[in-house]
Amino acid sequence: MANDSRIKTELNRITQELRRTLLEIKQQSIDVYLQALTDEAGTDYSLWKATKRPQRPKIHIPPARKHDRTWTRNNKEKEEAFADHLERTFQPHEEKNMDNLRRIGEMQIQRIPPITPKEILNAIKVNINPKKASVFDLITGEILKQLPKKAIVKLTYMYNAAFRLKHVPSYWKASEVIMMPKPGKSATEVASYRPISLPPVLSKRFEKLLLKRLKPILDEKQIIPTHQFGFGHHHSTIDQVHRITTLIEKKLTASVV
Repeated sequence: MANDSRIKTELNRITQELRRTLLEIKQQSIDVYLQALTDEAGTDYSLWKATKRPQRPKIHIPPARKHDRTWTRNNKEKEEAFADHLERTFQPHEEKNMDNLRRIGEMQIQRIPPITPKEILNAIKVNINPKKASVFDLITGEILKQLPKKAIVKLTYMYNAAFRLKHVPSYWKASEVIMMPKPGKSATEVASYRPISLPPVLSKRFEKLLLKRLKPILDEKQIIPTHQFGFGHHHSTIDQVHRITTLIEKKLTASVV
């Protein structure tokens, strides 16, 4: 019994000493972090980010109403309510202008230039943020930055095979959807949220490289009409407003004359 008491006393002493050591290490880490904070680009404006983080308001996430106006009781029901709303909202549109589609279908399909490993390496180095969190596939930008040369070559084969076969893997078409509340809207209504799609990082790189090759073809063949401003490079809502305003002014001037 005496030996047990001494062992317990020694254990308590070691435990307290370990706790003090851990607190000292934690405090030292905090001191080093605070001393390294600056308002310069070299540290990614760490001082500004550190002071802004505690000021973020805590957002209360209320339950949502289903389509039948009853309340969701848990996250699973809320997820199903959002899925039901998105299914009702994003229905396929009936294509009215079939002439343009027929013209596109009758055109000779051009061969898309293949991707090189050097191009993929440059895209990973320049365009990927390693701090971005992963989605359902758990592949992050940091993982891509650490890929060996052999893996880059295999990734090049995959991208070029998709171009050659004119087939995108189903895995790259899947996205993790996050519902973001719209400003000034009721947080209890599913219609007050807009979906944000987070595709896998491999899919995002593939889309960027494909767009780089498709855009010259689209411009050369004039497939996208000039009055189409959505998702167009160097086009915005303001440009479309100016266009409509100019047309109205011309019509008013013609009617006066």
